[in-house]
Amino acid sequence: MLEEIFVRGKAILKYSAGCYLHTHNALVSTIGVNDLVIVNTRYAVLIADKGQSEKVSDIVARLKQSNRKEQQQHVTNYRPWGYFESLSMAPRFQVKLLHIKPGG
Repeated sequence: MLEEIFVRGKAILKYSAGCYLHTHNALVSTIGVNDLVIVNTRYAVLIADKGQSEKVSDIVARLKQSNRKEQQQHVTNYRPWGYFESLSMAPRFQVKLLHIKPGG
């Protein structure tokens, strides 16, 4: 019996079962994989065996040790007036895309 597949975003799965797939922008395709967790964001991709997914904190700890920004700064930041997405950052500038709620 094949397990249920959860998909959020654009995906094509063939001969795959028991997977959790979450993608924000890119199309993600699988062929013949089982019991995987696949999370695709703008700046990072996580692929894990479903049985090992609780060990994501080990990756976060590694990111902290390496002083990587991914573990502390999200691309999308929500505010009461709406939200913004960071498009580009450098030492002396930052480019953001603002999404303002009507009346915000």
